[in-house]
Amino acid sequence: KAKAELEARAKAEKDAAENASIQAEAAAQAKKAAEDQARLQAEAEAKAKKDYDDKQAQIAADKVREEALARAAAEKVKKDAQEKARKDAEETARKAAVAKANAEKAQKDADEKAAKIAAEKLRDEAIAKAAADKAKADADAKAKVQADEKARLEAQQKAIDDKAAKAAQDAADKLKPVAQRVKERIERMEKDGTLREDDVILRPYEAAVQGYATKFYGYINFGDGKGNVELTKEEFEEYSKRFKVAGAGVK
Repeated sequence: KAKAELEARAKAEKDAAENASIQAEAAAQAKKAAEDQARLQAEAEAKAKKDYDDKQAQIAADKVREEALARAAAEKVKKDAQEKARKDAEETARKAAVAKANAEKAQKDADEKAAKIAAEKLRDEAIAKAAADKAKADADAKAKVQADEKARLEAQQKAIDDKAAKAAQDAADKLKPVAQRVKERIERMEKDGTLREDDVILRPYEAAVQGYATKFYGYINFGDGKGNVELTKEEFEEYSKRFKVAGAGVK
């Protein structure tokens, strides 16, 4: 009995599985059929839409073409009118330019004639002025040569006189005591404004300071561009009463 029940149960399960397989296959076939139907319907709708869009695009293209033709025709009419107006304006301008050129040429000829007359007048005046300037320049040059020669002779004589006066002054100074000679020289420089105490350098020679026998003890430079003036010891001592002594230097 148990075996019979097991066989019956196995048969029932097998039958159920076969039925489920049949039902699943039927459902798959039904789904595929539905999908095929939907695809065919979508393709039909897409084709209908494409046909409609193509027709509308053609209508729009035809409209654009017609509008472009109309616009081109209007633009051609406008362009032709503008071209005619431009040519008319150019012709008017050309005639005006010719008339202006003729007037300018006439004015230029008149100006050139007037300029030529004026230039000839200026040339004549320039020639006359040049002749007068040359005569004046010759006279001025002659006068300058004479004045220069006179100044040269006067300067030469003054140099001779100054040299003689200096020689006489030096000779007279040598006869004076050193203290007086130094004092008078300082007074003369103060009087003529050539003495600047900050520029004065009074410096003994190192050898003289060390006791060596030297002809000059040192020098003084007044900063007047005339260089060093060498001094005996006595002269140096007189100047040191007035000016600060700098450090000893090498002769």
